[in-house]
This record gives sequence, C-alpha cells and structure tokens, in this order.
Amino acid sequence: MNNNQPMKRCDAAEEYTWRLSDLCASDEMFEKQRINLQNTIPQLADYQGRLAEGAETVLSFLKKLEEIEQLFEILYAYANMHLHED
Repeated sequence: MNNNQPMKRCDAAEEYTWRLSDLCASDEMFEKQRINLQNTIPQLADYQGRLAEGAETVLSFLKKLEEIEQLFEILYAYANMHLHED
C-alpha cells in the first residue's frame, strides 16, 4: 500500500475502526430509532403552558426532554460516524 494514500476502513484492523454497533446494531435499528425519535418529539408539546403547575410537571418535562436528547445524540453520532467511515 502506498503510504501517501489514506487507508480504507476495509483495510484497517477491526480494533482501529469505529464500532458503530455500540450505538445502533444496524442501519435498520437506526431507522426504527429515528422514527421513534420523530414520534416522541411532539410529546413535548403536551407540556406547553403547563410548567407553572408545579415541580412534578417540570420534572416530568425534563425527564422527557432528556430522553429525547439522549436518543438524538446517539442517532446523530451514529449517522455522522457512518458518513465518515471512508
């Protein structure tokens, strides 16, 4: 292999590659999770105008927001790393 050319992922030893399966088991799982995220985001609207109801409502909202943010971060990382594999 020419040392002036970057190594392709398929030529690299597995221990030196991203293990995307830690984020999503497959592209199909990614798509299912993406749809899940898309369907979950509108649930935040249920809290519109309700946060003044009290601490329990605020806590419930923050938990739902955290759930959405964590799923988004996983999907973003998977998609971004998958895009830059080679």
